[in-house]
Amino acid sequence: MYRSIILLFLLLPSFAFGDLAVQFDAWARATAPGATTGAIYGEIHNHGDQAIVLKDVGFDLAGHAMVHRTVVRDGMMRMVHSSVELAPGESITLEPGGLHIMLMGLNAPLERGCRYDVTLKWDDGSSSHSLVTGRFGQSKKPDSAGQSCP
Repeated sequence: MYRSIILLFLLLPSFAFGDLAVQFDAWARATAPGATTGAIYGEIHNHGDQAIVLKDVGFDLAGHAMVHRTVVRDGMMRMVHSSVELAPGESITLEPGGLHIMLMGLNAPLERGCRYDVTLKWDDGSSSHSLVTGRFGQSKKPDSAGQSCP
């Protein structure tokens, strides 16, 4: 009986949650003081063995964060709510002028060289945390190693 209980606890995590292995190499443009919006870009990689769907995004400095896609309709550029679905082994790029995480209601500027925590919440109830580094312009290369900022 004792061995059965131990075996159950050892097998439960893999049965309940599968193999979620997500990597998010994220960056954001530094924002001007007083700006109330910003965006997060980067590459999301699904190294797991199951398909995943991004359901929600958490970012402490923003009142609201959500996935947007920039589209052109009738000659006008607009942002529309979108989603991220990744098959096992698949990657997706979030970039200016395309798919991105929109930050609304910023209560502090995103500063160059500072790192910020972003939480990606997945459809299976799990979440993954990544650091977003504030950068200058649209460069994909970090300006610096990054530091935690207030």
